[in-house]
Amino acid sequence: MNMELPRSSRPGHKVLPYVFFGLALFVGVSLLLNIFCNWQNSLEDPTQHWMGTVGYHICYGLFGAFGPAVFTLPALLVVLGVYWKRYIDNKIATAKIIASVIFIVSLAAVIHIFCLTMFPVNERHFLPAALMRHGAEMTGGGLIGGSFGYLLYSLCSFIGSLIIGFFLLAASLFYLLGMTPQHLWNRIRNYRRAHGKRAPSYSEQSAEDAEIRAKMDEKIRRTTSRQLTT
Repeated sequence: MNMELPRSSRPGHKVLPYVFFGLALFVGVSLLLNIFCNWQNSLEDPTQHWMGTVGYHICYGLFGAFGPAVFTLPALLVVLGVYWKRYIDNKIATAKIIASVIFIVSLAAVIHIFCLTMFPVNERHFLPAALMRHGAEMTGGGLIGGSFGYLLYSLCSFIGSLIIGFFLLAASLFYLLGMTPQHLWNRIRNYRRAHGKRAPSYSEQSAEDAEIRAKMDEKIRRTTSRQLTT
């Protein structure tokens, strides 16, 4: 009887994790060097970029699309690379990729919503070119994140858009980590239980010492009273 091999045993799925790791390394180094040699993407000559013309255009495109939120992209690629085998075998790879996209877009949208408060009310709607520029200068959520952020802001105002943005952030993050808030709380409780109770604070320790001294004084008083009576 022939056993069916798991989907992750296919050559393409064996190679993809290394592709994710390679992309994470290249993008991460490019973004890091971009901070030092091209802060706010102010270089006029792409050949002066420390990662060359390719690195310059990659950084400009990523920042222009997502703003500062793009710094989380290497971490998301590493997560996909580490758990790709499990995702493929459980048939949830597509859902995890979608969750990663939702996370980075939601983060970019939240950043853009905060950045909108720095502009007058009548100047908070940007054209696509302006969204790209603000994202590249790290003063907005970029073309994709900024568009979504402004949509939330225009529909739900400041507080409502932040609530929706943070909800999407939390939901996508919990799904990527494979847990729920209840699961996280149970793990914290189990950790505290396994490592004992937390150390008492100074005020709690002082109250406990005072209670012990009071009990000792009461015991001494009773002993002394019995001796005097005898």
